[in-house]
Amino acid sequence: MRPNTKRLEDLMHNIEQLAERLAALAPLPGIDSAQLSVARFAIENVLSKEFTPWTREVLKTPFKIPDWSKDLNPDKIKIYELLIEAANMKLAQVLKLFLPFLEAVLAFPPPFEYAKASVWGEWQAKENAILCLRPPGKRGLPLSVFHDVFREFQLQVNKALPQTDEGASFLESAFKLCSVMGNRFESENERSAAFQECVQPYFTWESKERSVFTTSELCSDLVDVHLMEESVVTIIREDKIELGDGNDAYMQASRAYQLYVSSLQDGKSPLLEHGAPTFLLTIQGPMLLVSGGFYDGKSTIVEPLTHPCLMLPDYSHKRQEDLARQLFALRQGITIIAGLASQKGPMLPPFTPATPRIYQSFTRPSGIEELGLRFVAPLEHHPLMFLASTTGNASDSPNILVKLVIGGYGEKVHQILASSGFAPAFYGTKRIEGAPTAIVMECLQPPLIDRQGTPGWLTLSDFTKHEGSAQHKGSIRIALDNLLGALRENWMVHGDIRSNNVMLKVDSACAPCMDEGGHVYLKVVDFDWAGTSGEVRYPIRRNESIAWPAGRGERILVGHDRQQVELWWSKLHWHQ
Repeated sequence: MRPNTKRLEDLMHNIEQLAERLAALAPLPGIDSAQLSVARFAIENVLSKEFTPWTREVLKTPFKIPDWSKDLNPDKIKIYELLIEAANMKLAQVLKLFLPFLEAVLAFPPPFEYAKASVWGEWQAKENAILCLRPPGKRGLPLSVFHDVFREFQLQVNKALPQTDEGASFLESAFKLCSVMGNRFESENERSAAFQECVQPYFTWESKERSVFTTSELCSDLVDVHLMEESVVTIIREDKIELGDGNDAYMQASRAYQLYVSSLQDGKSPLLEHGAPTFLLTIQGPMLLVSGGFYDGKSTIVEPLTHPCLMLPDYSHKRQEDLARQLFALRQGITIIAGLASQKGPMLPPFTPATPRIYQSFTRPSGIEELGLRFVAPLEHHPLMFLASTTGNASDSPNILVKLVIGGYGEKVHQILASSGFAPAFYGTKRIEGAPTAIVMECLQPPLIDRQGTPGWLTLSDFTKHEGSAQHKGSIRIALDNLLGALRENWMVHGDIRSNNVMLKVDSACAPCMDEGGHVYLKVVDFDWAGTSGEVRYPIRRNESIAWPAGRGERILVGHDRQQVELWWSKLHWHQ
């Protein structure tokens, strides 16, 4: 139900009736006078068209039947209770009429308002903000791990333009854009028309207001959308006349996409099963930016897919060629999105929000592919690590950890240490071009305080904070030395053995678990810098407040891991 003039009149009529019924309660003996005063104040707010959550709570609170005096006439009691019942019924009726107006006030602003820094700055601080990297903390997973259309777009952008008639047509459109979009335009509509004319052979645009973005959210806006067959929205476009007009087309398009998702939810669209992948195209003066939008079941996620492109002339033709590649990749991508509506087959399995969707199997070190990888939940405080399980797992609890790696990972070191019991079991990997590599390993769960006293794993830095940790210092150091010996024996390095990367198995009382020989169970994690001695280097971006055995960019050598352990071991604070 959406607020309109008729419903506002109904609300005001009923609020006046409520005031009359509250006035009838005032003389009643034992009635809560404080509640009456609060209710009258709430009525004044509504009559002033001030719709607040506080008023909602007042309207939700019915008047209670007082403890009547024994001397009171039973007939009067019956009349008084009828008056209270009538007031409560009117409270409920007013609340029902009031809620749509409150929802309208609390709803996100329309896209054209969201483009303003003062507006999006306020709304992006809220819990249900769009995860569009503004501010930087509002970010989701990379779009490449949600849907192949974004991954393939990014791959295509970095490929050479096809040396065909089709490739030549996109290059011609790019040259036209670079010769036109740098002009001064009198209006935003003129700039939009110029862009559309240059790309007309491949993109047909249609302005839509609420016919596409028909949603339970109480706002509307005029949005340029590109429609394909089956009325699937493949691109949402927002234009601004110049770069310095004070409004952000990217934020406006992000909000427009959020509205689009809301409209799909209202219509129970099957596109939501795929995450409603959509391209967002923003033009601000001569600058073009291609972004992507995805809905993960909980959050709206938006991310630039490539660098902004300045549609200006270039004697070397680099800008024109770059623009042509982006347009060509965009055309390829919208074909994929348009096909989602016509896809037939079994429903996709439900996905947990904030987890990847493209990794549905992994390859074991033996080369055997393991199917049925299922992501259960993101690991708290580790945005690229996830609890997972496989369809063959008989247990209800996740027994697998998946780490997404962008860059290097010491798989061989991990496997060698795991074979000696000094690292989580290494189950395999999943490599997909254009996406982070998924490393699948044993999940080292924390201990559980339950009837069984289920043991688990703590970081060494956390373990030392527990009472009595000092008495186990010797046995832990022996295990740590054995781990360092295994690395040296294989001429391998870890590069980042700190107390927060060393895991200790403990019981539910946080005492170390021991094997039959009285040895503690100790494993090291985080193999991002690991490898063969002298073949891997320390990253140039690292925490320089930590003492490292060598400088940024220098080779990591056998012996460095032991040096690093010695640097922090003596500084650990053990509890007696």
